[in-house]
Amino acid sequence: MIDKNQIPIENYVMSNKGYIKLNGVEILELKECHIKSTPNTKKLNVMNCSSELERKTSYSNEIQFKINKVYTRFKRTLLDNAKDLKETVFTFEGACQNDAGQEERYEIDDCVLKGDINWLDLVADGDFTEETYTLGFLLEKMRMPVEIDDGEDWDGKKW
Repeated sequence: MIDKNQIPIENYVMSNKGYIKLNGVEILELKECHIKSTPNTKKLNVMNCSSELERKTSYSNEIQFKINKVYTRFKRTLLDNAKDLKETVFTFEGACQNDAGQEERYEIDDCVLKGDINWLDLVADGDFTEETYTLGFLLEKMRMPVEIDDGEDWDGKKW
């Protein structure tokens, strides 16, 4: 077991070091990004037991990212697809990094735009305009080609 005091500070993953790309284009005005999978569960009664179990039945998966509005970016595509009732689909790549230059990267194909599209936001104060987007995806379309290895054999562990 490694003592956390022995880990060099440059090996900690920084929340402000990383990037996302949509269809191969890096989104430089990125403010934040979250990729998450939320389990859908079903409660089961257990025979001859006063407790109940909860089992996973599937996952709801989404990427949510917020950008400072600098460019129109993909709004024309969103508008054209909305007019034709077509899905807007992206290939997503995102990574986080530590100061030592190591990176953890995720690639997800066929991400579909979910939720509202805000075409225009104006506010009275002098803050930057932000846009938030949510993409849905299938776990089967997600890859993790680069990881920060700790030297442990996690695949061989009994869970």
